[in-house]
Amino acid sequence: MAATDPTAYLRATAPFGGLPAPLFEAAARAVDVSFHPAGTWLARAGGKPFEHLHVIRKGVVRLERDGQTIQVLEEGEVFGYTSLLAGKATIDVLVEEDLVSYRIPAAVF
Repeated sequence: MAATDPTAYLRATAPFGGLPAPLFEAAARAVDVSFHPAGTWLARAGGKPFEHLHVIRKGVVRLERDGQTIQVLEEGEVFGYTSLLAGKATIDVLVEEDLVSYRIPAAVF
């Protein structure tokens, strides 16, 4: 069941497993599942900020700055927090392989 249960997956993924119970439970209650096909731009630097923190369940996301790859993220990695903290998109985010992510709304983050 852990393979498809967002709560179990989050609990096994850093930093969520280390959260105090009330914070973890709030995140787990708020999580939803999103899908984005390969080739989708999720953010463009200077554009609209993310509205969710994303935890990659399946797929690959490429982070770029000025057309240069700065990081490639895969299953179990988290993205969107810089945009949530800054209130703006600071880098370009491209879906490299079909993406399934567990999303946590900015208000809960």
